[in-house]
Amino acid sequence: MNKNINCKCSADADKIQNQIYQHMTYAEKWDEVLKLRETAWMMKSAAVREAHPDWSDAQVERAVRDIFLYAAS
Repeated sequence: MNKNINCKCSADADKIQNQIYQHMTYAEKWDEVLKLRETAWMMKSAAVREAHPDWSDAQVERAVRDIFLYAAS
């Protein structure tokens, strides 16, 4: 695939996304932040669970909390 096409599409997508954000209220933006945080938490939980299948839910939760608290992966 042509790299220039990908860059153009990406630039167009970024422009559209920026326009969407500009028209969002602060409350709507905050809701998006919370959704992204939830998604990140679920993805990290899945990764920790895969790396440590023998851990309990509480151990996974604690590990994910510590990862986000100390910004470590």
